[in-house]
Amino acid sequence: MEQGSLSGGDHASHDPSESERCFFSQTRLDWEKTLHHIADAITIHDTDYNIIFANSAAGRMLGTSAEKLVGEKCYQAFHGKDTPPDKCPCHVAIRCAEPVEAELFEPHIGSEVEIRAFPRRDAGGSIIGAIHIVRDISEKRLAEEEARELQARLFHAQKMESIGMLASGLAHNFNNILAAINGNAGVVLHLLPDDSPLERHLLAIMRATESASAITRELFAFSRNDPVERSRFDLNELVSMTCDMLAPTIPSGITVERNIYGKTVMVEGNRSQMEQAFINLAVNAVHAMPSGGRLTVTTTEVTITKRQASAALPAGIYAMLCVNDTGIGMDDEVMKHIFDPFFTTRSRTKGMGLGLATVYGVVRRHNGYIVAESAPGEGALFRMYLPLANASDC
Repeated sequence: MEQGSLSGGDHASHDPSESERCFFSQTRLDWEKTLHHIADAITIHDTDYNIIFANSAAGRMLGTSAEKLVGEKCYQAFHGKDTPPDKCPCHVAIRCAEPVEAELFEPHIGSEVEIRAFPRRDAGGSIIGAIHIVRDISEKRLAEEEARELQARLFHAQKMESIGMLASGLAHNFNNILAAINGNAGVVLHLLPDDSPLERHLLAIMRATESASAITRELFAFSRNDPVERSRFDLNELVSMTCDMLAPTIPSGITVERNIYGKTVMVEGNRSQMEQAFINLAVNAVHAMPSGGRLTVTTTEVTITKRQASAALPAGIYAMLCVNDTGIGMDDEVMKHIFDPFFTTRSRTKGMGLGLATVYGVVRRHNGYIVAESAPGEGALFRMYLPLANASDC
């Protein structure tokens, strides 16, 4: 049989006439030309797994030429193995005489692939090899993963919006009640004689209403959906000033490192909201290091290319604020809920679980993105990406 022929072994044995030889030769050339134009990698094998034909796409997939693949063992070319893997579709198709399909990650090719193998038969029905078709589905898998991630983000955004509306309504009503309690307590306090034993009780009521008011302020910060009052400011300056302000409140066992970008990093947004978001991240990091550790704050400019982009972080030029701690870290289950409002791993007396939810809300209102990484015992890393203001317009 002529190597590379598509017709060898497929016809009954007889002495062909000159016209038949010309017909079969032309037919083979036509089919080979057609197969070379197909985007999927197609190879044809004999029963010993020798490649007797390969199209151009197979050569490109394997980093060689179609001609050089002819004569190679298919399991060496596609799997980098010395023997056929038991679950190799081509091996199964030849052994079981049935078509086989499989989707898998092939390390030798470095891609997710869809493999289809069909047994080849001669005119008498005997197995004489296999037809092997491989399609790179890496981009398809990536698109499916991005679609799932987008769906999850949409669901999360809808959930946050619904909870935000509920929180806003509750905060308004609760704040009105607190104002009435505090106002009446103040009136009674004013009417009491100086030596009244009730004074300390009224002061306790007023302190409690002030603490409750702090909770409503957190709810308002989380649920705020009014238009953001924007201005341009230097992220480096905001971070430096906020770090100076927080320094006296940070426990002595925690070292703070600042990696401030050497150039001005201009962003556009609400400075007070952005300051609050940074404070929340820093406070969250401090709470994650009860035995001390290192808090690292970094500002820089980053460019996310199309290759690096994902549904969680589109391509673009960003100002990045990174807050990294060496604390206790979080497992995967906690990571799924860290931006959910009222979710907290601490006792209710130490927080309402609105800190990171507020950060998320602030970042999204500024058309930014926040990415978190953590593992138990390995600390946590929060990267806040904000659209970089056009320096030429400053």
